[in-house]
Amino acid sequence: MSIWKPNDGPIGPKRVRSRQLGELPVRGKPEKPKIEDLAEELAFWNSYREVHFAKGSDIALAYANWTSELAQGLTSPGAREEFAELCEAGCFPQGLAALILILRRAPLLEKFWIEMVGNVRRTATLITTAPATAGNVSFLACAKRCSETV
Repeated sequence: MSIWKPNDGPIGPKRVRSRQLGELPVRGKPEKPKIEDLAEELAFWNSYREVHFAKGSDIALAYANWTSELAQGLTSPGAREEFAELCEAGCFPQGLAALILILRRAPLLEKFWIEMVGNVRRTATLITTAPATAGNVSFLACAKRCSETV
């Protein structure tokens, strides 16, 4: 959805389209969200930090240390340089570290998913046979009721 607002220019009023958060501008880099727009998220983060601080740990420092260790643990120098470049370009270092961790664990995710959700082929078979099974159960229940009334 585009939102249009007037903008008085030197020649007169003209119409400019205001961009939505995260939408790429015509030229240049994507806009970063302003801290004022993230009041609820910031309040949650501050509460989260206070809870952990009361327990004796600085969660922000722990996440920063974890990110630093993960970045230094990247095996190739190119990967470390690209991590640094992405951080300089505005990527959130802890988010990049979490993404790296997820990608490293990707081979294990399929096994975890099958354990949690079930085998996809078996689920597909159950989906196709369930209506017929339900119809059979309904028929048997109806037949039992009919036999009891006779």
